[in-house]
Amino acid sequence: MAVLYEDVIPAWYGFCTMLGPSFHESPWRSNLMDLPDLSNGLVAAVPDGIQLITGTVHGDLRLTVELLDSAPEPQPLDWEAVVDVSLLITDGTLADGDAELEFRLPEPGWYRLRASARGRADAHAHHYGLGDYEDEDKDAPVEEHRITLWLASPREELVWKHDGLRGAAGRRPLPALGLGSDPEDLNGLYGDSPGDATP
Repeated sequence: MAVLYEDVIPAWYGFCTMLGPSFHESPWRSNLMDLPDLSNGLVAAVPDGIQLITGTVHGDLRLTVELLDSAPEPQPLDWEAVVDVSLLITDGTLADGDAELEFRLPEPGWYRLRASARGRADAHAHHYGLGDYEDEDKDAPVEEHRITLWLASPREELVWKHDGLRGAAGRRPLPALGLGSDPEDLNGLYGDSPGDATP
């Protein structure tokens, strides 16, 4: 296993986005933010783009990105939300808009990406003063995310665990979205088009 990135990063408006150099030419550039809410509520991947939904609306969270030689164990039990998606990388580098987060994969191609998260619901409750966090002086919880990548053929997403924060239970899994895919491909399949998705 190789750790590609490990640090505290900011979430903005409840999202963390990682994009490759070719993403600015993608038809998904105005729709990527909506994709996770169409199905699993945690993560979506399009060519050279990853979108994570965070419980932290504005603030810091912990992120680890790791690369494996082969697929990990089927279901990690120590995370509250776990989703596998397929990610096509054409260049190898992914970064957020401010380059505070950047990592490079060893080769282009299809990867399987496992997004794991814990603390999202607590971070969300803290921001909105809900439940145990009605007391504004209570310290913010620490939200953690882990992205695990390995080379693998593309296939539809798989939800191992859901924390109930976002997305809709029972929705159809998103397919692997490769070169040539377009937001119009999903119209009518999920009730909402990507541009009309709501939390």
